[in-house]
Amino acid sequence: FQRLLLGDLNNVGGQSWLEQEDYQFIAANRPLFEQRLSLYEIAQQTGKNTLQLATLLQPLVNAGAIQLHEYELPSPEQQLKTSGPLIACIDDSKATQQIVKMTLESIGYRVINVVEPAKALTTFVRQRPALILMDINMPEIDGYELCSMFQKSTLLRDIPIVMLTGRDGLIDRIRARMVGAVNFIAKPFSPQELVNLVQSHLTGHNE
Repeated sequence: FQRLLLGDLNNVGGQSWLEQEDYQFIAANRPLFEQRLSLYEIAQQTGKNTLQLATLLQPLVNAGAIQLHEYELPSPEQQLKTSGPLIACIDDSKATQQIVKMTLESIGYRVINVVEPAKALTTFVRQRPALILMDINMPEIDGYELCSMFQKSTLLRDIPIVMLTGRDGLIDRIRARMVGAVNFIAKPFSPQELVNLVQSHLTGHNE
């Protein structure tokens, strides 16, 4: 989630360890590397996956040509300026909520966290998300029951729902589909898995 900032690329352009193709890639995308974007944002805009990009950039980080800056949560003013789709995460785990928020905000999505499932329906009527990430094991109302409730709402039934859970059995997947979930991602998941899944269901929303 760190932000990347390009320094003086000319100082390393002639180094023997830097492949010419890699140098040309960075030079051609220099504006992206001067905006303090995250690895995920740069990968998304250049068409590379995060592992390829990290492998390419690691020598430049070691040489000091690219500086790493700590991730900072967007300020309320920055959040208002963000025009990306709104993603909702319903989960009673603060750790999961934080991973989802940091991952998706780092590539331009807006994220709303809901820790009390019973309040989700009224919350989403006021702030309608483009996609809902929902845990299965929650107090008061489990994910299956809550998903069924969304399907019965004329205002919310067309919002895609993805189940986030530690259950990874075939029966759990079938049950999730039966109550209206469009997909399923098992915990623990990597940030890249989450990014790929969200983007696969929101193609066209952030173009």
